[in-house]
Amino acid sequence: MLITFLPEIVLCCCLPVLALVRFFRTSATPKTYFTLSKYFMLASVLLSIILYDKSELPGIYDNSRYTTLFKCLVFLFSFVWFFLAYRWFLHEERSSFRYFMLSISSLICLDVIISAHNFALLWSALALHAVLVYFLILRRLDDERIFVIAHRYAGFAAIFLLLMAAGIIIFYRQTESLNYLDIFAFLHQGADIPRIYLYAASMILAGMLFFMAAAPFHFWFLDVVRYSILPVGGYLTLAPVLAYFAAFCTMTINVFFPIYGHFQQPLIIFAVASLFFGAIGANGEKNILRLFAYGSVFNVGFILISLITFSTDSLFSSFVYLLVYLMSMLGIYTVFLGFKSQGRYVFELREFAGIAKQKAYLAAALLMFLVSLIGSPPMLGFLGKLSVINNLVLEHHFYLVAVALLSLILMANAYLVVVKTVYFDSPIMNFDRIDKSIYICLTLNLILVVISLVQPRFLMSGFERMLIRVF
Repeated sequence: MLITFLPEIVLCCCLPVLALVRFFRTSATPKTYFTLSKYFMLASVLLSIILYDKSELPGIYDNSRYTTLFKCLVFLFSFVWFFLAYRWFLHEERSSFRYFMLSISSLICLDVIISAHNFALLWSALALHAVLVYFLILRRLDDERIFVIAHRYAGFAAIFLLLMAAGIIIFYRQTESLNYLDIFAFLHQGADIPRIYLYAASMILAGMLFFMAAAPFHFWFLDVVRYSILPVGGYLTLAPVLAYFAAFCTMTINVFFPIYGHFQQPLIIFAVASLFFGAIGANGEKNILRLFAYGSVFNVGFILISLITFSTDSLFSSFVYLLVYLMSMLGIYTVFLGFKSQGRYVFELREFAGIAKQKAYLAAALLMFLVSLIGSPPMLGFLGKLSVINNLVLEHHFYLVAVALLSLILMANAYLVVVKTVYFDSPIMNFDRIDKSIYICLTLNLILVVISLVQPRFLMSGFERMLIRVF
């Protein structure tokens, strides 16, 4: 049975090693903790690939090409971000021990969330991850508002976790099982399903939408990204969404699909609300972190609107969109690390005025990633949005195409305001010298985007074979 959890066990071993280094090596630097984390993450992801089909608990914990794909992506985005985060801690002369301890623990939870096929296991991983996010938020100590934000997040997370627990208990009282397959068999029996089980499913799905930051449950995400330290805000933007997406799809298809017809219209409402809450909120935002947090809410809406039918094509198009979006956001957060003036990171939109005249490479990279987020050719974002729109057209959801395009116009306006500020406004401050690691990561990201543009076949076919495993 241990072989099923071997990648997670390896990551767990990283925690006492980090603690021992902290205790015995007083001269440990952020690079020390990153290096140790790097090797354990590499070992874990290699084991995930080697053991991709080793599931000794198939009804509880699933290892497959589908779960391995998402685990590898979570590790890839986390690895790049941890590298940039350690440079941030190094320049800020702050200890990164707690950050890496909490982040590695978070990765363990995300692994479990991706592979869980049992509601008790999923709920436990979500609850523990919420606790870890709470302590990650508290890594900022220079602003009293962070305590209010952390406590608010913890309170709402507890409410939605209790809501999920209530729904899970309702199913357990009927089936005496928390395994996905057993509950699926109960819902698939053909008889009319009592409304109480529809309510129970709604409670569980609502909890997942909260953690995905779908509107109107997105409020916690905006404040967390705005007021957390940059390493925390970037990590929470990039890594958890992949695990939540994987778990949401697995749960809907492998548990609630027999009654999904009851939830299709509510899901459309959540998707449309996310699109317009995100687009309209971004247009009125003057803080660049909150602006892109609204952009994340918008993109969650785009992902949900693509998942309307939960067919193979809709799952694939939403995945392509998610992957392209995360690549762009990784680039944008990398750019943020270069916007520093007199030792202080700047995040007010007006402070970005004319930065292209001083940091031309950063401004050009930001422009490319913004164009990708808008979905304009020839950037990779066009492929993601085209995949979603094409799927909606094939499924004859023409009104959703109109809604998606209208919201995209609103969102594009917010991004164009950023472009106008960066390129056409007069500079108001001078910016510090940029760490070379930022240039390295940006260049590699842009090269990957170019390769994907020239050879999109792997993105469009190689991943599709792995995603089909969820069905």
